[in-house]
Amino acid sequence: MIHYQVSPNRRVLLHTHEYAEIALIESGKGIHTINDDTSTLKPGDIFLIRPSDCHTMGASKHGIGLTNLAFPLSHAVNLENRYLPDDLRYFRSDEKLPWSTHLDDESYVQVENLFRNLANAVPEQFELERFLMNLFALLKKPLSALPLGHAPDWLHHACVQMHQPAHLAEGIPALVRFAGRSLAHTARELRKYSGTTPTEFINRLRIEHAAQLLCTTDKSILEIALDCGFENQGHFHRRFKDRFETTPLKYRKKSHSIFF
Repeated sequence: MIHYQVSPNRRVLLHTHEYAEIALIESGKGIHTINDDTSTLKPGDIFLIRPSDCHTMGASKHGIGLTNLAFPLSHAVNLENRYLPDDLRYFRSDEKLPWSTHLDDESYVQVENLFRNLANAVPEQFELERFLMNLFALLKKPLSALPLGHAPDWLHHACVQMHQPAHLAEGIPALVRFAGRSLAHTARELRKYSGTTPTEFINRLRIEHAAQLLCTTDKSILEIALDCGFENQGHFHRRFKDRFETTPLKYRKKSHSIFF
């Protein structure tokens, strides 16, 4: 693992690797070209780069600071095969572009701490795989499932705020309030940058939150549905089954059988 500085107005040569990479942008701005697709770089961006990905980056006048971790691909793939068999977003993805997202402030601090702990640990397979497991757990949060690309800051802010349970229960009115734009404009921009509607976005967050409550509390399923903003129980059960391919009750029983 290295902390790397790209000098102002300089560019890293186009390259591939024989290993996997995780890159966290810490400071500065620039551009990132990967597999012929170009995007801007800013602090908080994180990339999971596969060996086959061909990429380069160029720094603006202020340079770019990043942390880069390189490791054998097999370590990540083995963990994904075992613990994330149905989630193909990360190092097993066959999409043109590797997985990336922009971390909210809280997640950024958590990822920084993961890198710091790894840097201070004994260099052994256990520590690397512990780092990867903790990182995957963090990236599986709902926000990580909604990459917003070059979306404006106000939209990022509004989406982050919707992770608060009270805001999530309120739903679309809270999203519009934090966006500071009309519903029509908010919906148009959300669709543009994420490919989803406000209703789809909020329902997905609500279901993810409900799943968390099922695993970590003894609240009834009815209470959880109401806490998450679902007044119609039939609608809640349909949404939950669409997302997890099982009922809330079976999901709870399965989680308890694993952890207790």
